[in-house]
Amino acid sequence: MNILRAFTRQVAQLDNSEVPTNPILYRAIHPAQDLALLKSIECDVGLAPGLALLYDDDQVLVYREEVVCQLPEEHSEFYKNASGYHDWLGLTWELCVQTDAPDFPVEVLSSGAQAYVDALAAALNKTLQPSAEEVELVPVPGAVHVVDPAGNLFAVSCRLEHDDDDSVYHVRCADEITAQECALKQLYEEAGSDPQPGSEGYRQHFIITSQMVAQAGAVQS
Repeated sequence: MNILRAFTRQVAQLDNSEVPTNPILYRAIHPAQDLALLKSIECDVGLAPGLALLYDDDQVLVYREEVVCQLPEEHSEFYKNASGYHDWLGLTWELCVQTDAPDFPVEVLSSGAQAYVDALAAALNKTLQPSAEEVELVPVPGAVHVVDPAGNLFAVSCRLEHDDDDSVYHVRCADEITAQECALKQLYEEAGSDPQPGSEGYRQHFIITSQMVAQAGAVQS
């Protein structure tokens, strides 16, 4: 699988806090969504009286209960099979990569504030050059942590307990375990938190996603 480009997109967040390893569900916006309504609740936690939501494995729809009978009939399968179990946590932005894999054309790497993920997408795109066999890696100072200059490029998305957004780190190294260790070290340092369990100020960490996003090729000097 080759990585073609990085991009960002806006998505909804749903509370999934009963699962500590996956406390937030991210869902794309349903095509029947009233965008003016969506804009009015983009920063809300929970829905105001009179609003409800439906979601499936891919999309979420927020609607006014008083106009439920006016929802487009063409999406009846979605309404019938969707759930409304989880609570609304507002909108966020995702960092994604487009691949040439027919079954998995889009992979999500992380989420966060728009300016943050836009900057990460721009930095990642500077490191990616499409190739039939490999991707050329060009380290961007401050954007990619280089442990092994001859290694592959990994993206690790993680967060500390009580954080609102994920943090994503791009690490060039030999293996995924090293990438995770480097990412968590940076995460704890930036938060000013002690990584040792039981120490004062310790906060539990969660790795949201961890994967190789590009193979090592030639490096431009």
